[in-house]
Order: sequence, then structure tokens, then C-alpha cells
Amino acid sequence: MTPLLDANRADQVEGETPLARVLELIQGEGIAQTDAAIARLPPEQLDQLATAAQRKCEANLDLLCCLVDCADVILLREPAEAARDRLLRLNGHLATLLGDHERLTELHENAVYYRDHPQVADRVANYWRRNWA
Repeated sequence: MTPLLDANRADQVEGETPLARVLELIQGEGIAQTDAAIARLPPEQLDQLATAAQRKCEANLDLLCCLVDCADVILLREPAEAARDRLLRLNGHLATLLGDHERLTELHENAVYYRDHPQVADRVANYWRRNWA
């Protein structure tokens, strides 16, 4: 196994990306309500969170497109065995980025929803504080 493959696997604990782990640690492990902890944030911070998540989503999509272009180049220029190894590594990165993109999209949508529906955010935040905080 190459050092890059080892590093890529070390970043993922049981299929979990670093982003997912950070969010789980911040919000509480095993919570059924996705992003319930962010409901307690004031509207300004929810807006900042939504903007940051959206920007990261856009950056991830750009990177995904670049990596797909790299796959084309690898397939055209590399010998079959070398291409296979590189494409396996590339595939792992693509899967991680795609998972992070989906999670960031969900985070963005939840932050916008809580910002736009403060009564719901208050109920969810109070429930989160009583049961998980």
C-alpha cells in the first residue's frame, strides 16, 4: 500500500470523513436529529454557517470536476497497471469529496431553515439542550 493510500484511510475512521466526525463531536454523538445543535445559534451565525457551507460545497464541486479531468488524463497517458492504482486512489478521494459535499449541502439547508424559522429553531434547541447537551 502506498503512503497516500495509508494517509487517505487514516483520515477516515470506519467510513467516516473528518468533516462528519467534527460535526458529530460538536453536536453530540448518535443524535437522531441532524444538525439539532445548530438550532441554538442566533440568526447571524446561522447565516454565516449557511454561507460557509455553501462556499465549501462550491469548492468541493470544482475540485470534483478537476479530479474527474485528472482521471481522463490518467486513462489516456498511463500504462494500465499504473492507471489502475492511481484511479483507485482517485476514486477514494472522489467518494470522500462527494460525501462531504452531500453533508455540507444538508448543513447549509438546515442552517437556512433554522434561520428562516426561528420558532422551530427554538423548539429544536430547547429539546437538544434537555436531551443531548
